[in-house]
Order: sequence, then C-alpha cells, then structure tokens
Amino acid sequence: MDQSDFFVHFLDSADEELAKGVKSVSKEKIESLLEMSVRTSVTNNDPFKEDLTCDLYNYTLVEQLFAIQNLAGGEAMGSLGEKRNLFTPASGIKGIEAFTLDYKVNILKRKFCNNGKFFR
Repeated sequence: MDQSDFFVHFLDSADEELAKGVKSVSKEKIESLLEMSVRTSVTNNDPFKEDLTCDLYNYTLVEQLFAIQNLAGGEAMGSLGEKRNLFTPASGIKGIEAFTLDYKVNILKRKFCNNGKFFR
C-alpha cells in the first residue's frame, strides 16, 4: 500500500459521490469503489489489502483535531466558562470532508503467523 496509486484512482472514481452532502453519500458505494481501486492497483498484491476500510464521520478533520486538543471528557470550556459539547455533528459538510480511511490490525495474526507457520 506504500505506492498509494489506489487512492488516486479511488478519489477519481468517488469524486461525484463524495461531493454530495455527508447524509446523502452511500457508504456501501464508497466501500465498493475503494475495494475496486485496491484490486486494480499494485496494492492488489499486498497480503493485507483486506484490512483497509473506509468510513464517514459527521465531523470534519479540523473539528476532530480541535476536539482531541481540547479533550476534557468530551467537553470544553466556552468563553464565559460554560461547558459546551465538542461532539455535535457539523451541518452541511460534504462527503470528502467526512471520509476517513481505516485499517484493521490483528496483532495476534501478524505476530504468530507468517506464511502459514506459527511462531512463538
């Protein structure tokens, strides 16, 4: 997956879908487009290609980073000292702003199994 040619292909093919509002984007369609992009690239030879997934969040990247930076039990202090919820869904964000890549990691599988042989 280090070549990332699949991602360029994915963005080209999912452009129309990700331009929609986040509530209108079909998660199944973007998952299918991501899978097709991986299978038609050099990444198809990667033994862990099945572990790559995608998701749509109701928060923009900037909002997520702000929340992480100011995390205090899911709340932050407002200008007058009142608490406000950081995790209120953004309104009107596009699919491209809500799109995230995810990678499933199975530590036991990676640690103990190599080419069908188990190690200690």
